[in-house]
Amino acid sequence: MRKFKNIILPLAVILGLLFHEYLDKFGMVVPYLIFCMLFITYCDLHVKDLKMSGFHISMLLFQIVTSIGLYMIINPFNTIVAQGVLITIIVPTATAAVVVAGMLGANIGTMTTYTLLSNLIMAVICPLVFSHIGYNGSFSFLHTLGLIFAKIFPLLVLPLLLALVLKRISPNSAKFIVKHNGISLYLWAISLTIAIGKAINYIVLQNESQHKIIIFMAIAAILICVLQFTVGRLIGKKYGDVVAGGQAIGQKNTILAIWMAQTFLNPLSSIVPAIYIICQNLFNGYQIWQKNR
Repeated sequence: MRKFKNIILPLAVILGLLFHEYLDKFGMVVPYLIFCMLFITYCDLHVKDLKMSGFHISMLLFQIVTSIGLYMIINPFNTIVAQGVLITIIVPTATAAVVVAGMLGANIGTMTTYTLLSNLIMAVICPLVFSHIGYNGSFSFLHTLGLIFAKIFPLLVLPLLLALVLKRISPNSAKFIVKHNGISLYLWAISLTIAIGKAINYIVLQNESQHKIIIFMAIAAILICVLQFTVGRLIGKKYGDVVAGGQAIGQKNTILAIWMAQTFLNPLSSIVPAIYIICQNLFNGYQIWQKNR
């Protein structure tokens, strides 16, 4: 079983690449899988562990400053690549990052706090940014804000509230769930396989005329993946949690990023977060393999 755990994430990436055409039809399943994963993880969370610190402020500043700064640098050369880089960096932490960070030994309270903060704050920041650079100008700030909140609230807050209620009314049930939290890895592998399949299918469907820009976007995705995990781990090291730092900045809510890019920016810019899915999860697979060793 341990050997299987070592290869489960690379296997998910390979299956997503091979069967993308079929997996694209199962995209509606992913939110439910993530909801279950978070609920399982939050059953082991204590409210007193939710504390804001300099760690969280440093992470948020990095996301906002770096995303806008790189957009301004790249935009004069290629607007689509610039938008793809912007959305991939500014998008909040993946809800599943709490689960992965927990597997790798990070502090769950630290990760949960940052996941909540980044999703709530970026839900307000993103509409402001889109109003200045957006490809689709038909959405007002409040409309955009409402659409983004509708996407993140059910997956972000509801599993947390449900877990806290269960711990209060039935602590033994919560302990039973925590005891069997290993299932989260398999739920994540399934959701990852589907997400990668959808991303690859979208890339494959692009016209041949777009292949050159797709190469540039692939290079951009790889570089910002290295940048975010490296800077995140450096910040995390300063505050005593290297893993939490890396996952907080490096593991992005790429499904949300793709949706936002296709809704508010040039749809082609969504290829950057689509390729980022593969990059971040290959690195996550490597980290889990190292951890299991």
